[in-house]
Amino acid sequence: MTTGDLTSLTEPDPGSGSPVWQYAYSGGYMTSETDPMSGQTVFTLNSNHRLSATTLPGGASTSATSEQNYGYGGSQYQPADATPTSSVVPSTTDPNGNTSDYQTNQFAEPISETDPYGNVETIQRDSNGLPTVITLPPPATGDAEPVTDIYYDSTGDETYATGAAPTYGTYTYTADSFGQWATFTDTTGKE
Repeated sequence: MTTGDLTSLTEPDPGSGSPVWQYAYSGGYMTSETDPMSGQTVFTLNSNHRLSATTLPGGASTSATSEQNYGYGGSQYQPADATPTSSVVPSTTDPNGNTSDYQTNQFAEPISETDPYGNVETIQRDSNGLPTVITLPPPATGDAEPVTDIYYDSTGDETYATGAAPTYGTYTYTADSFGQWATFTDTTGKE
């Protein structure tokens, strides 16, 4: 170990050798993790030591921008720098270099996604953060955008949805006392 940082973890032998996870650090901050199959995940940190990008085994990557909603240390006439939530657009990049961008609300819940081809999916949420309306991009040029309305009971359990998901119809279900589906009825009325 270096300065108290965990550098490796050996799991029990499942019969073909003990799997070993390895960890690397810079200045006390983890910069990579190597799995037992030699797949390496690399973490890139910004100047404030916050995660700004992750490169996964195989080449896929994500990027992130730290969010600050309020400025501290400024005055009424010269406020401190702040990054509004609307300016923070996290993204992911797949191994082929295709990038998707995301927009979140003030609670870091996704409210829109733009795929590499410019198609936009939007999610409207209620005051509890539950998705109530999901609008997908049109399946073909000139088609209407598929919209799904989602409804919940007073405890926040989904009770039914209408529209595009899952079958361009209506489904309903009831939950038991553990919140598990007790009944499910599809658009044809079959349970």
